[in-house]
Amino acid sequence: MDRAEKFRNIATETQARYLDAVKEHGDRQKASLALGLNKATISETLMRLERRGSRLGIAPGHFEHGVAPGYLMGKVTVQRGPDGDVERT
Repeated sequence: MDRAEKFRNIATETQARYLDAVKEHGDRQKASLALGLNKATISETLMRLERRGSRLGIAPGHFEHGVAPGYLMGKVTVQRGPDGDVERT
């Protein structure tokens, strides 16, 4: 499952449209040009989605193992190596 799909369940219609555009065009800058919007509009909207997702335990690229049902994840420290791969959590 790619990054956008993890957020799709909680995305508004507009956020989902922006996610699709970024996926189709490769990045937020190209998506904004294709949609005729300012890049900041897409970036701010998707950052709000990511913040909302993180409060719900959705944090692709960070800690993805989760916790036992009925519990919420607290603070998690992630150490990345020089190549960006997660070395320790």
